Amino acid sequence: ILHSPDESFLTNYSRILRGEIDKDFLRARNLYVMTDDRPFHFDVNPAHPVIKRAMMRTLLIMALLIPFVLSFLACYRSGLRSPLPYVFVVALTGMGYLLIEVVLIQRYEIFLGSPVVTFSTILGTLLIFSGLGGLWSGRISQPGMYSALGAIPVLLMLHRWWIPSLFPIGASLPLSLKVAFSVVSLAPLAFFMGVPFPYVLRTGKMRFAESAAGMLFAINAATSALAVPLAINISVSYGLSATFLAGIFVYMVVGILMVSIDKQKLQVLANAFAILFFALLLNLSLDVQQTGI
Repeated sequence: ILHSPDESFLTNYSRILRGEIDKDFLRARNLYVMTDDRPFHFDVNPAHPVIKRAMMRTLLIMALLIPFVLSFLACYRSGLRSPLPYVFVVALTGMGYLLIEVVLIQRYEIFLGSPVVTFSTILGTLLIFSGLGGLWSGRISQPGMYSALGAIPVLLMLHRWWIPSLFPIGASLPLSLKVAFSVVSLAPLAFFMGVPFPYVLRTGKMRFAESAAGMLFAINAATSALAVPLAINISVSYGLSATFLAGIFVYMVVGILMVSIDKQKLQVLANAFAILFFALLLNLSLDVQQTGI
């Protein structure tokens, strides 16, 4: 039993209900009023031992890739700057895509009103149109890629600052029309977000070796696994808006890296910037705060 009105329990629950806490207690456990931007993610406490163990297992599995990545880079040690942008692009897109996806699902759930409908609509739209974008990436040249990279931040900013303002206007629409609006509003973003990763796989395979595509795919999958605890930690600690902004910055860095692939003079600066940004994201994924009781 955590609390009983007739007993003088000394649990944190009882202390909160009796008002026997101070601001330091609230701040240490992040116990503030919930908002749409900083919801309490179910009963998930990032400081919980189970969550910690899950994160450490993920990092351990990622560590198993390190010898293979080093072996891949060692083949090009005389020109190491050349493969590094490919590695960083697939690593960051693995994180960025999931950061954006998590926030979009939460935002559209408020609009659609049903978790099941929201999950199927948003995830389905993202996967289908990202797949179409990946298919298109096999037919485009460098100018087409630059156009896609320029479109992604613009569309992300629209989804951050403008499209949510339309939700109250359409709140009274039938569910079918709200689903249709969600698909139409997300389709362009999903399409262009699906372009960079397969484009890098294709060009990396052409520039280095057939096996490069498999290695880059594995790196992308590993960083995608880290994106979930990263999204939880940023959202709980700083808000979902901060998570979405992190996703926007990820795709901006991806754009810089993609440009540096064909402009070698930018590669040192782009690689250094990517290392710092990736280290910051990794630190946030491991920065476990005391959230909950």
